[in-house]
Amino acid sequence: MWRQTMKRTVMMALMLVAILGLATSASAKQAAKPAPKASAGGTLDLEAALSHGYVPAKADKTIHARIQVRADDAKAKERAPMNLAVVIDHSGSMAGGRLDQAKQAAHTLVDRLGESDRLAVVSYGNHVTTNMNSVFVTEANKEKLHAAISSIRLRGSTNLAGGFEKGASIVGEHPTDDSINRVVLLSDGHANIGAKTPHALGKLASKYLEKGVSVSTMGIGLDYNEKLMAEMAKQGAGNYYFVEDEKKLAKIFAQEFETLSQVVARDAKLVLDIGAGVELLDLHGFPYTNKRGKVTVKLGDFYARQHKDIMLDLSVSPRGEVRRDVVTARLEFADVTKSNKRVHSKATLAAVGSDDQKQLAQVDKSVMRRVEQINYAKSVAKATDAYEKGDRKEAEKILADQQKRLKDAQNSYEFDADKVSEKVAELEEQKKEMKRSRSSSSKSGKRLKKSSRKKMLDVMQSAEAF
Repeated sequence: MWRQTMKRTVMMALMLVAILGLATSASAKQAAKPAPKASAGGTLDLEAALSHGYVPAKADKTIHARIQVRADDAKAKERAPMNLAVVIDHSGSMAGGRLDQAKQAAHTLVDRLGESDRLAVVSYGNHVTTNMNSVFVTEANKEKLHAAISSIRLRGSTNLAGGFEKGASIVGEHPTDDSINRVVLLSDGHANIGAKTPHALGKLASKYLEKGVSVSTMGIGLDYNEKLMAEMAKQGAGNYYFVEDEKKLAKIFAQEFETLSQVVARDAKLVLDIGAGVELLDLHGFPYTNKRGKVTVKLGDFYARQHKDIMLDLSVSPRGEVRRDVVTARLEFADVTKSNKRVHSKATLAAVGSDDQKQLAQVDKSVMRRVEQINYAKSVAKATDAYEKGDRKEAEKILADQQKRLKDAQNSYEFDADKVSEKVAELEEQKKEMKRSRSSSSKSGKRLKKSSRKKMLDVMQSAEAF
């Protein structure tokens, strides 16, 4: 009798525990809320959002995270001192006025710089020449810098790698705690001495960015390798300029100087901690490193109101917990408006596992619009590659498919109708231009490739370029 009573008591206790466990689990699921958006303000504003706040409780799901970094319109009391090297191509292809225009643009840069700035002048052909080592731009040194620029003469091939590396190493010898350290690289041709490929030269730019030296590239005319110049600027956290008319070089130099004059944040770095059970599938628009779920994106310097837009593709696997952190974004930079004080900000995005189909169907349309912009840029780049290889029909098909996709996205994700119409019309014009310029090596074909790749790089890095 006693044993039966004990047995019933134990069974009732177990049933009570089970009931309480189920109630607690149900309560936890009911109480768990996602954190699909997060932000942190400051001179650089950090804003993060997930495409989906709810993910399947028992299946893998591919979702997207959008991380935006935007500089406000604050102004530093004094602009940061510049530590620059101008690296000029003087190969034979720079004849016909191009070298003269490049030199004139460099002269105007000298006149704009002040006594707290440093400048070196490097030129390259077959060999690399340090026309003027880095000096403070005093009135006396301005005369020497002008003379060094004037001394550059046409000759040789295109040792672009050697020219860049010399300029970057000089800049790397003179950084200060508050200086902007940059190489401005000009070329009108294809690298044919030393490192020659976009990958190799991009890797070289990345190496110097790790040392604190960024690079802006200026491609002159229609015969330079735009993939190479764009990749160097991308890996080196600088600007890429397509300058078809060399007479506009002085204006482009002025534009580069103005952006550097308005820098409000230096050496920005975004570190992304990928959550347990989450896999990074891709990161669009920016170079990055991924070491065991710790992803680092070097964003370089920010000028006032500049916007950089990072998109992640993520695979989220089911786990025991109801709510899980998907990604934590940590931003670090030197705030030029606050005497280069190091600033840290953080934003964490979290999703909730669910079986509720209504919850699973919820989507952040602003994130998905950005996903479609990335797809647009990738499709145009792919079509441009096909056109370059001589497969015009494939290029036109890719563009036609993208036109349809944009129209579908307008309905699904509430794209602005006028913007969609504008982009569909641009794609149609690109198809017509490919028909008119049957050869990608024609003058119009080269212009089409360069302008298209420049625009798509800009779209990949900021929604504002779309």
